[in-house]
This record gives sequence, structure tokens and C-alpha cells, in this order.
Amino acid sequence: MGTEIVNLDDLGAGPFAILGDSLNGVVPRARERLNNINATRMTAHYFTDEAPKLAKTATFDFNGVTISVSRDVTDEEVLAAYDAELASRHKAYQESPKGIADAKAAAEWLSRDQGIIDAAVASAATLDFKDARAVLTWVREWHNAADHIGVNWPREDWAAALSAAGWVGGECCGAAFVKGDAASEARWLLGQILSNMNSGMPPHPVCGKFIDDYLSTFK
Repeated sequence: MGTEIVNLDDLGAGPFAILGDSLNGVVPRARERLNNINATRMTAHYFTDEAPKLAKTATFDFNGVTISVSRDVTDEEVLAAYDAELASRHKAYQESPKGIADAKAAAEWLSRDQGIIDAAVASAATLDFKDARAVLTWVREWHNAADHIGVNWPREDWAAALSAAGWVGGECCGAAFVKGDAASEARWLLGQILSNMNSGMPPHPVCGKFIDDYLSTFK
């Protein structure tokens, strides 16, 4: 009997593994497809003297890595080989000139954003948290930096300070929102910011645009 490698990506109208697939779900599907291919070939040659050319291995592309599935390799071994290949590529990237340069740039970016937060901590010490314009101007300075993974910022302390000043998370939404009224728009905007912070997140990045609009509208 002849044997061959079947590329599953070449058998259909598109790739065998599609966006959103997980490898531990695709491997059993590939194994089933391989068995079905061979069963079909066996059936086709049942009444002939010609030996079927059975496929020993099925391959397909997964995130740029060629995955091979066969009877000789378990699903766990396939997954382990994939993880090892990714680790090898990542190590090679980290040690490459580009990887070294990217790491340096990332460290500088993190340091810059941490510096922004540190400056905001210092200015918060004298900030009047009841002054909507002052608070929004302050938030505008640091909200993007707080969204940077790796940056340390005193979310709970700042949320507590906003609450103590009378701002309420989720306030002035829906019918309670009065467009064009400075107090209503401030309470809504700071309410959204505080709601995010109370949920464990930094202010949403889009709040910068709303703050700019508020500051330019209400002088």
C-alpha cells in the first residue's frame, strides 16, 4: 500500500482551520477527516485488485505553523509540538535585533506612561475633586497611561476620592441626562469614568474626546 501526506487546506474552498478555532478542537477534526479520506479510498478500491493509496498524515496551517496529524502521534503530542514551535519562534524573535529594539521601545513607553501616572499622583494631592473642570482636566492627562498594561496606578484611592467629592458612578444616564447643561454633562462624564474605575478598569479611552468636548464647550 502506498502512503502519502494530505494537505487539508488544499481539499476545500478555504483553510481547514478558520479564525476563532482552537487547536485542541481542530486536531480531532483533522484526525477524523484523515480517517474518512482513507475509508473512502478503501471503499473505492474494494472491488479492484489495485491497492488503495492511503494517507498516513494530514497537515494544515494553524497561525502560520504547519500541523501534522497521524496515527503515530497523539493529540497531546501535536499540541505540545505546536507550543514548542511557538516558544522557539518567540525566543528567536526576542534575541533578534528587531526583538531587542522592540523590547527597548516597550520599556521606554512603559516608563513614560508610569511617569505620567506618578505626576498625576503628585497633582492629586492638591486637586479639588469637587471642581468638575479641574478633575476632568486632570483625568485627561493620565487616562491613556492608566490603560497601559504594566503601569501601576492608584485606582481605588482615586475612585474613593471622586466618590467622597460627591461624584456617582453611572449618574445622569438616559432621561436624567441634560445635554447642554454643564452640571449634568459633568456628572454624566465623571459618572462614566468612576463606573469604569469601580469595575476595576481605567477610564475608557474615548473619554478623552468627551473631556475635550466638555472643556471646549463649557469655559
